[in-house]
Amino acid sequence: MPSAPHNIYNILDQNRQMGHMVTVSYISRAM
Repeated sequence: MPSAPHNIYNILDQNRQMGHMVTVSYISRAM
């Protein structure tokens, strides 16, 4: 079952990238 944890890691990585983009847009908007 190595595909299940790998899928979870992919989802976590996508969430991290999305949160990073939201943070960057929020900071650029505050400037």
